[in-house]
Amino acid sequence: MADPERTRIKALPIAHFQPLLDLLPDLRRPPTPVAKDRYRNPDGTLMLAPSNADEVDRFIALCYTLDIVLTDDWNAFVKAHPFDRTPALIDGFDRHQCCMAITALVRGDRFTSGLVEDAWQQGTLARLVERLRSILGTPTGS
Repeated sequence: MADPERTRIKALPIAHFQPLLDLLPDLRRPPTPVAKDRYRNPDGTLMLAPSNADEVDRFIALCYTLDIVLTDDWNAFVKAHPFDRTPALIDGFDRHQCCMAITALVRGDRFTSGLVEDAWQQGTLARLVERLRSILGTPTGS
C-alpha cells in the first residue's frame, strides 16, 4: 500500500516548492542573531527559551504554509537517517525524505528551541533545499 504523504509530496508541482527554493541565498548565510532584549519577557524576566531569529520564524511558517511539514513519524526518520550528524546523507535523499528532514527540524524545534536556527547555521537547511532543487531539476542559478 502506498504511503499517502509520500504520494502527495511526489505529486506536488515544482512551482509549489519555488518559495522555498527562493530562500536559498538567505539559507546560505547565517540568520541574524537574536537581539539581547528578545531574551526577556515583557515584564523584564528572563525567558527560559529565547525566540528564534525572524528569518527562522519565517522559514518555519513557510514550511507549514507549503504543507511540507508531514505527519509521518519524524523522530523515527531521524533515527534511521541521522542527517543531523551525517549531513552527506542528504545528498541521497528523495523529495519525501527532504520533506521528512525539514519536518524533523521544524517539529523538533518545538521541543528543542534553536534546532532550526542551528541547522541553518551549520548549512543543513541550505543543503536540504539545494537537494530538493536538484531533485526537482530547477536551475542552479539561485
